[in-house]
Amino acid sequence: MLHFAMWFFNNKKMLMKLGVSALFITSACAACWSESKGYSCCKETTIVVSEDSDGQWGIENGNWCGIPKEEPGSSCWAESQGYNCCPPGTKAEFVDNSGSWGVVNNEWCGIVEDKPVPKTCWSEKLGFPCCTTTTKVEYTDSDGKWGTENGEWCGLDNSVVITTARKTTTTTRRTTTTTRRTTTVARRATYSVIYKAENKLESGYENWGWDSQLTFKDNAMKVVADPRSYGAVSIKNMRKDYGKGGSIRFDVKSTGRVNVRVESTDEKENILIGNTNGDDSDFRTYKFDIDVNDFPYSFDRITLEDGSGNGDPFYIRYLIYSTGSASDFVDPIDTSYVPPVTTRKPVSRAVYTTIFKSVSSMPSGYDN
Repeated sequence: MLHFAMWFFNNKKMLMKLGVSALFITSACAACWSESKGYSCCKETTIVVSEDSDGQWGIENGNWCGIPKEEPGSSCWAESQGYNCCPPGTKAEFVDNSGSWGVVNNEWCGIVEDKPVPKTCWSEKLGFPCCTTTTKVEYTDSDGKWGTENGEWCGLDNSVVITTARKTTTTTRRTTTTTRRTTTVARRATYSVIYKAENKLESGYENWGWDSQLTFKDNAMKVVADPRSYGAVSIKNMRKDYGKGGSIRFDVKSTGRVNVRVESTDEKENILIGNTNGDDSDFRTYKFDIDVNDFPYSFDRITLEDGSGNGDPFYIRYLIYSTGSASDFVDPIDTSYVPPVTTRKPVSRAVYTTIFKSVSSMPSGYDN
């Protein structure tokens, strides 16, 4: 390195003025395809979170960034800046944002380094990284298996090597230690509509209640519990469990208190998550969270119980479960719509009187 520096300053002053300046200029002006879209290019990550017609996108520091494209037709990145690439084994004499530079035959050349193939992780496309320190399955849905790290959800992928070591990148000029940054992206909630405002539950749900009668009247679910029995309707998801946590919303009309509970899939655990005021003379909307810290179990039943125990009827409309919180609950359907109640008109049957038959005289009571 010292020999190169002496040669550089003593014999190639003009090269220093022109070549190095040109190197900095071309490096600084190197095109990044995502900059024209208002985003910088990724500097550390090669994990593809999303891909569109523009290119591949990643996330750094909570912001979108473009993953640099490989130049078609050539594997030499330095050619786009007017330089050739170095032969294998060339020593790095200078490092900038473009890469490592060497000198061959008194000319700058780019050192080609093996780049990792961008790895996609199934959960990245949903806004979550893959787990890097855990293999424990906390939740399973149609997307895949989920774990948690640092209080955040992460996808469990068998192709990802679990490690806690920090990645270290070493050049001839300095050693840079890069730690993986945690990007927090809120997971989009999913919704399960259990009952709307019709004369039946949605497909896949059944009532497993007790000491009560469930009917459908005036576009609502009508529940009448046996007096002093604290009867209930208990709606079971027959297809799968809901998972853990989340929130529930429904509209209720009742003069008595209604308790809301959830029950674990093994039927060993249940918890009261909230109750209504008991003075809802017209339909009122309630939303309750299911705290996973208080109830860390998967559940498949939502129970609405006569909390007053007086047997007064209560009416339910738009019972919906969300994997998100009650504060972030966004109705997935129009819950203001209630089908009009239609009344069937009585059908009047016609009455017929026989006046004349094919006989020799008129019936009694008729004259010509």
